[in-house]
Amino acid sequence: MSTDQNHPIKNFLWYQLPAIFWLILIFVLSSIPDLSGPDLKFKLQDKFYHFIFYAVFGVLIGRAFFFQTGFQQLKNKFLIFGIVFGALYAMSDELHQHFVPGRTMSPWDALADVAGVIFGILIFAWWLKHKKLLHPDSE
Repeated sequence: MSTDQNHPIKNFLWYQLPAIFWLILIFVLSSIPDLSGPDLKFKLQDKFYHFIFYAVFGVLIGRAFFFQTGFQQLKNKFLIFGIVFGALYAMSDELHQHFVPGRTMSPWDALADVAGVIFGILIFAWWLKHKKLLHPDSE
């Protein structure tokens, strides 16, 4: 799928808005006291949830940066910008949870979040290479 420079609103709705929606969803879920997902019957399921949510976020922010039309550097370096942005958001989310009753700030959750972001962006980069949309000068 290629971006359509003649329709920036359509481009925004298709590529950037899903990442913004997911960002807001993470914030809302992080604001719920004592939130826990379904019991998956294994010890580190909380970290698994963090990893999965942020892996989806990684794919979405990779898409958002790669398919944006305003700044060529963001497209060319989407991998770096996406990982940095995702990691900063993950850390800010953990800080936010420190102020939510019933929630705690955890460096282990932040690590699972960042690992998820990296995994998601790498999956997106693999998809781009598979579709032959990634040029050699992109990272």
